[in-house]
Amino acid sequence: MSLNFPTAFWKKQPEVAVAAAQGINITWETGLFWSRGWDVEEPYINSPATPSSPVPPLLQSSFPFRVSVGGTVQEYYSSYLDTIWVGSDGYLPYYGWYLSGGYDQGGQNENDLTGFNQSNPWLPLGNVGAGINNGDWISGISLWNEADHWTAVQINENSTRATYNAFVQSGSATGTFSVSAAQAAQGTTGVSLYSTVSGLGEDYNGGYSDYNVVEFYLDSSKIGDGVAPQDSIDVLALSENYDQQQLKFYLGSDTDHETILNPDPSDSTIGAPREYPNEAVEQTTRTKYCNTTGQYTFVTAMGTGSEGSHQIKIYSSTIDGIFNSGAFCGFEFKLI
Repeated sequence: MSLNFPTAFWKKQPEVAVAAAQGINITWETGLFWSRGWDVEEPYINSPATPSSPVPPLLQSSFPFRVSVGGTVQEYYSSYLDTIWVGSDGYLPYYGWYLSGGYDQGGQNENDLTGFNQSNPWLPLGNVGAGINNGDWISGISLWNEADHWTAVQINENSTRATYNAFVQSGSATGTFSVSAAQAAQGTTGVSLYSTVSGLGEDYNGGYSDYNVVEFYLDSSKIGDGVAPQDSIDVLALSENYDQQQLKFYLGSDTDHETILNPDPSDSTIGAPREYPNEAVEQTTRTKYCNTTGQYTFVTAMGTGSEGSHQIKIYSSTIDGIFNSGAFCGFEFKLI
């Protein structure tokens, strides 16, 4: 089995981008969260909607992050335990992203992370292949999680925490768009928002209820959830299963996650199998491992009084700091 792991992942993208589509023009504002573990209140510690309280701003400082721990300045990558999530050995998690740049502890050697990460892992769809789909222009965005240290260790890469992310990766994206008077008045029900979603999350069932969580809303109404499958299919027969499989999706009203919307056609209790199941997910081409069986399209009626400005809100968290290499969530939107 040959692995390219990892190479240059992305081209640089702006923090705010506009993705245009027929009938829908979405302006995206994106954010990445970081915090020390004890800055997060317990009820919100694993909530993608509120990854810390208060929610920190878009990450400005480049890796490594220098913080004061007991009066001593430390760098995250030298002291962070990478198998962290709430309830794990009594530790609280850190949230963070390895962005390009930064210096080692001695301040002498710069960490060149441009081959691993980019300044914003939120990718507007217009920059990753937007186009015509069944005659309709589509618009969207995706979040590509960074390579994690533990996966690299499992595949025998010569890696350090200085180059692979060992943090809980959480972020948000808010897309603003307008519905015209003509769209709001069409037919008897007005316009509907079509949200087609796909993604990858860890297959390993490590004992927590959900990993690689994504929640998405239209204004204040929750459209749906996506979570890592955690089915432990283990098609690669790994001693530690870092494999990625397609995210499971649920209606926003299905708070107990009882009905998988995109199940395996032969077994409604597990997620849909991904493409190329006999090879490990390669990060630079991670989207190729998703198929139409693993996608789901949510249809949200907006009504005849929907003229004006609206927002799509997306919140995502890996929940833990391991087995995230190759994970992502992607969205395509259109109005009908």
